[in-house]
Amino acid sequence: MLRKLLKQTLRATYPYQHFLIRSRAEFPFLLNALKLTGIGAEIGVKHGTYSQYLLTHWRGQKLFSIDPYFESEVEVEADGRVVTQMSHDACYARAREKLAPFGARSTLLREASPQAAENFQDGALDFCYIDALHQFEPVLLDMEAWFPKIKCTGILAGHDYINGEWRGVRYGVKTAVDEFCRANNVRAVISHETDTPSWFIFKSRAG
Repeated sequence: MLRKLLKQTLRATYPYQHFLIRSRAEFPFLLNALKLTGIGAEIGVKHGTYSQYLLTHWRGQKLFSIDPYFESEVEVEADGRVVTQMSHDACYARAREKLAPFGARSTLLREASPQAAENFQDGALDFCYIDALHQFEPVLLDMEAWFPKIKCTGILAGHDYINGEWRGVRYGVKTAVDEFCRANNVRAVISHETDTPSWFIFKSRAG
């Protein structure tokens, strides 16, 4: 009961300030409070679990869930082995199954992130949430590709604001986000998870 009351109290502040975001589980409620309920995108879908969560709790019109689902040397398992094409195909099938109940509100695009971004006009999206490759260069490329696609009041966000080794993968998300913020004169709000926090850039605060 107390936890529910604290959530409700926190969410009541979303239209006025965004300095405290408990976890990425709060993201759809933040979007609703800010009336960012048009078109959104998630980059890096895997099984579709977070896209499913967003579509369940976000009141938006349309979510594009974007993932190439192809074998690549830079995407590895915890033991260092490259994720096989068979595994990618299985993830794609699972994501399709999870997102199918949302009908026209959900579009699953099997396409690489930078190429997919070219299909959207600048300012077309209310938000974009990046959770794809976690090395420095891919994260920075994703941010540079999708930031222009966000409307002036929208949010560019993503998962795993950390550096270093995590479950066998080398992460450079924190460095990429920090560098992007310096280059674009924006600030990232970091969620309060202790292990893999999310980051949120409010485009309205740019400049």
